[in-house]
Parts: sequence; structure tokens; C-alpha cells
Amino acid sequence: METSYRAFVFAGIVGQTVLFQSFYEAAYGAFVRMYYQKIFGSMAVTPITLSEVLWGELLWDATKAATAAEVVTLIGVLLGDFAPGAVLAVLPVAFFSSLLFAGLGLAVAARAKSIDEIGYPQYLVVFPMFLFCGVFYPIETLPAALQWVAWALPLTSVNSLVRTLTLGFPFQPGAVAVIAAWLVVLVAYSRRAMFARLVK
Repeated sequence: METSYRAFVFAGIVGQTVLFQSFYEAAYGAFVRMYYQKIFGSMAVTPITLSEVLWGELLWDATKAATAAEVVTLIGVLLGDFAPGAVLAVLPVAFFSSLLFAGLGLAVAARAKSIDEIGYPQYLVVFPMFLFCGVFYPIETLPAALQWVAWALPLTSVNSLVRTLTLGFPFQPGAVAVIAAWLVVLVAYSRRAMFARLVK
């Protein structure tokens, strides 16, 4: 399907916003709240359970990131790059994808011994996804082996679904399965990792 490069990249920026906003809010924000401010521990001694605290953290991170992605989508609509209904169409993808990447960020915060250690997964996982998962160019331009790697990473599927909903690109059914699988794994793992970190 033919589209302008500006519209193609704009849709990729929606996915990038989901990735960066949710990961950084969860990784750095949760680490500061847990390690420096001791908020998680303080809340856990109230009638609120630690499980509820962690769900609150994940949902806050996802809501903030999804809102940012919606703003970017709205700008795309106002500039004429996206269809008028794109803002509503993208919302479920933006939220669940944000929850996925918030799970990644929370898992990193749970495993980091210092705030500087958050930089390692940032450079080893987040930036490679940003560069190679179709934000700026079609995945089909990569060598075949790297295309498989890119499709195994969640941001590629996020970008694919966003382009389907905003630009009318063909729907890739596997994208939903990839996002759902990563969502379940990362949210569950991040919660277990945080429980292990906070409950001594």
C-alpha cells in the first residue's frame, strides 16, 4: 500500500511514544518510588495490599503512555495523515501495548540494584527495538533473518497494528498474538520480581 513517508513515520512515532513513555515511567518512576521515596513499602502497610499497589503502578504507567500516544495520534489526524476515527481506533492498542512495556519497565526496576543499572536494558533492549522494529522504515527492507527477530519483538507488532488502524495497512493477525503473549509474560514476571524485591 502506498502512503507518504511522513504518514508512515508518524504512525511509527505513535508506537515509539508507547514504548518510551511507558518503559521510562515504569523503570525510573517505579525505582524512585520504591528505592528512594519508599512509597511502595509505605503503602503496603496500609489496608492496600502490595498486589494492588503494583497493579496501580502498572495501570498508571499504561494510562499515562496511552494518553501521550493518543495526543500524537490526534496531531496526525489534525495534519491529515490519519483517518478521523484513528484516535478512538488506536486507544485499545495504545493502552495494552503501554501495559506491556510498563511491565518491562517494572521488571527492570525490580532487578536493578541502582538507578544506573536501568541504563543496561535501555541500551540493550529498548533502543534496538526503537531502531529495528519499523518506526522509520518497513520491516521488509531488513534481511530475512532479522525480519524474524524484529517480528518476535513486541514493538514491531504495535507499529503494524497502529498502521492498520491509522493508515489502512493490511492487518497482520500474528501481531495480536505477539502483543498478547508479551503482555501476559511481562506483567506476570514484573509483579513476581517486585514481590521478591519488596517482600523480605
